[in-house]
Amino acid sequence: MSEEKRYRLSRGLNIMEIGQGRYSVYVEAKQKNYVIGEKEFQLIRGIEENQTREDIVRSCPDFSEEQIDRLTEIFLNMGVLIPEGAMERKNRRFFRVGFLRYKLKLISGNSFAQTKSWRLKILSFIFLYTSLPVLGLGLWMWRDDREAILQPTLYLQCPFYFYFILFFLITVLHEFAHLTVTRNLGVSVPDLGLMIYGLYPVAYTNISFSRLLPRRRDRMKCLFAGVLMNCLLGGLSLIAGRFLTGAGRSILLVNAMLNILLAAANLVVFFKLDGYFVLQDLLGIPHLYERSLEEVTQFFGTFFMKWIRRDDRAISRMKAGVKVRQMNIAEEERVFFCIYGLLCTLYIPMMALSAIAVLIP
Repeated sequence: MSEEKRYRLSRGLNIMEIGQGRYSVYVEAKQKNYVIGEKEFQLIRGIEENQTREDIVRSCPDFSEEQIDRLTEIFLNMGVLIPEGAMERKNRRFFRVGFLRYKLKLISGNSFAQTKSWRLKILSFIFLYTSLPVLGLGLWMWRDDREAILQPTLYLQCPFYFYFILFFLITVLHEFAHLTVTRNLGVSVPDLGLMIYGLYPVAYTNISFSRLLPRRRDRMKCLFAGVLMNCLLGGLSLIAGRFLTGAGRSILLVNAMLNILLAAANLVVFFKLDGYFVLQDLLGIPHLYERSLEEVTQFFGTFFMKWIRRDDRAISRMKAGVKVRQMNIAEEERVFFCIYGLLCTLYIPMMALSAIAVLIP
């Protein structure tokens, strides 16, 4: 950081202490999370307080002036800092995150739910410890009348828009459970909003900071909270439906089955839903999905290249821009990545074909 240059923090920056001298940094403009140490945080705080270069060097005795300059450049690239006087783009609320997938941020979860309030404690206890017993009780009450729940006419009599609205409301409550449990554990939830698939909106909650919790049990609570909320809603609907008749019973049974199906779908590990992140945490393999697809791509690339060799001579040069693997892994791990990657690739097409086979008479 030269004498002439001054910097300030970018808008929409979320910094929270996570213990053990570490801080979580969420850069809204880039939709990315970072973890920094106490020393790096002191540098950011010095810039935030508009200190002079001499003050910053004095407040960061563990860094030389050259290291401070280098850290400043890193923070600029991360989007944490911007040059003083530079025009900063207005914080976006609409982001493209994949093919026909978009995120629309509506509100910060940290302002919506205060950390460790008594309301959060009560709600977290209900979601985590009463959901499965309530669902079990609901299923037990219908043990002698299972045909009433599974009859197709029950679900065909509801109009399409009813399922559209009901599914949206269920996803909102699903994400609300994620927010409640995560905030009760003192973790930052930088944004809540809508995830738009094509034209269909569903709710989303950014609980990526939950991976910084030191205890796996707490991380599992954050990840399973949404599924447990669906179990709770399904169980309550089954119990209430047992005491009603007519249209009220039909609506509650449809709601119960939709919640149970959504809970089961979220436990599938071949798509980036709650079950996938649970599996990733249990295996301790970051970016499991991406690494597995990379192994599949490399396997088929190697297989295909055998067919394009000429005169039994191996290809000696690769096309510019091809990503070179930097990590050596055991053969057993490579086999696991290939199998898992193939299952992830085939999961959606197989589910679509199964649905078509069921619908076509």
